[in-house]
Amino acid sequence: MNKPTGATMHTYWGSLGKRLSGILASYTGDFSAVVLVMILFVAWSWRRHVITSFRHQVLVFLVMIYFLIPIIFSFTGHFAFYYAYLIYLPVVFAALIVCSPGSDRSSKTTFKPLMRFLFYGAVFSAMCVGLPLRLVLGAIFYETVPRKECRQVIRAQTRAGDVAFSDYPAFFEVKQELQAVFSPMYSKHFVELVPSAHDFTPEEKALVTLIIVRPDRLADYEAYFGGKWKAVSEPFGDAIREEKWPKTPMFARVLRHHFETPQMGRYRLQLFRRE
Repeated sequence: MNKPTGATMHTYWGSLGKRLSGILASYTGDFSAVVLVMILFVAWSWRRHVITSFRHQVLVFLVMIYFLIPIIFSFTGHFAFYYAYLIYLPVVFAALIVCSPGSDRSSKTTFKPLMRFLFYGAVFSAMCVGLPLRLVLGAIFYETVPRKECRQVIRAQTRAGDVAFSDYPAFFEVKQELQAVFSPMYSKHFVELVPSAHDFTPEEKALVTLIIVRPDRLADYEAYFGGKWKAVSEPFGDAIREEKWPKTPMFARVLRHHFETPQMGRYRLQLFRRE
């Protein structure tokens, strides 16, 4: 069976390759941290000889936190984008230590204009490539639909007593209409979880009467849940504007990786009812 995107091998070693690639991606997921790391490296290279030994030790500790947290999280579970603050804060503290004149061996060391430029430039750049950049990318590449319209589509096709399985983009709208709603996180079949994590039992699969998923992957869900499923709505929801995709392969690859993360992904869904 070709599993839907997000499915994982059911053994720890089978998921090792994906875990390793996820570790590398963890360090570049937060654009603000990437900018600060680059400027931090430049500032440290310039000022390392004047920073006190104690602050050198603190910097080593912060660097260890930065590198180890994604590794530990990935090998024991997963490092999602919403954990990025755990490595962003050490980078901020490290930048403050390197750029602060109070970290110098000599109290006579002056805070040179270039250092000021690097520090304020780092702060401004980190701000620009954080939330503002993500909002700009969303405005350019997303075709968004008001959530109330999505809920109207869902409300029109749900019945009292339905048990639904919903992909992430529509989960909260479905939950407002039904009491029993499963998400992909319920099963290790759909999400990279530990091998001992829960999976749908045959009885739970049989309970599901409605699925809200990507229409191009209906065959995968039919094979997993069993039975035949009939479309009861048109595709709805947000989508990526493919016509806006950059022509440069490098930019296209970076953006594709950015938009394929679970927190950034946008795709149309469709309601299917068990026949």
